[in-house]
Amino acid sequence: MNFELMEELPLIASDYSEWLYVGQSISGESHHLLIYPESRDFLSTPLCFVVLRLLPFKDGRLGVCQVAAEEYQNAEASISLSQPGIYRVIGTQDDYYLTVFTDMLVEIDCAGIELSRRFYHCKSTTDALNHYLKEQSFIG
Repeated sequence: MNFELMEELPLIASDYSEWLYVGQSISGESHHLLIYPESRDFLSTPLCFVVLRLLPFKDGRLGVCQVAAEEYQNAEASISLSQPGIYRVIGTQDDYYLTVFTDMLVEIDCAGIELSRRFYHCKSTTDALNHYLKEQSFIG
């Protein structure tokens, strides 16, 4: 089992542990979002929240499972769980993604992950979600 950091996705802030997962079916289309604060080099840099779209498999299947970092039992793990980021886990029956936050791991079983949007100057992940939903015309 190997862990590959998805370098094309923004890094997760290590000093800010808030994150949000939302799954919803709107107009027959499935929307699964993961929202988290992006890592920043300087505290004077505006806080930015990243919205990722989780892509379900063709059969509609998508799984999200949250576990505490100390409970993640994997004797073969060659990853530093202290480094926040999104990793593709390769070498299992089905590849999946492992999202490492400062105090939590989230396993995501999906077909893929894509960057949807970044929002600056939001107060929280919920605020970023509201901006995203308004932008997508899901709410007024």
